[in-house]
Amino acid sequence: MEGSSSDRAFIAFLVNCFCNHCQYRMQLSISEVSKILRELPPIDPVNLYRKQYGNLEGCLKNPGVSRVFWLDSMMIKIRDINDLNDAARAGIISNADASRLIEKNAEIDLLQAEARLRAGIH
Repeated sequence: MEGSSSDRAFIAFLVNCFCNHCQYRMQLSISEVSKILRELPPIDPVNLYRKQYGNLEGCLKNPGVSRVFWLDSMMIKIRDINDLNDAARAGIISNADASRLIEKNAEIDLLQAEARLRAGIH
């Protein structure tokens, strides 16, 4: 199993952020996730993990976390389905969390396709 339990807890936190806060795109800004982190108690393991790396950008550079998420400028995005499945096989992300991200991504893809259809964009 790759990655520490702290890595996996931080990844699970990000999975929850994505599944609960992404509405039209499968991405969250650094500031959106920072706001969610500020709502946690200072001694929450996820906050302590972030403090260990100094900031969210540092957390996202961690080899385990970066197998699931990546930073595009100031936006956090998920890796593709194959990468998520590879990370699940390696034990970096739970199968359940990988499935949640894949399902949420499919849901958002459908919403975007419907919006394009309504707008007459094919």
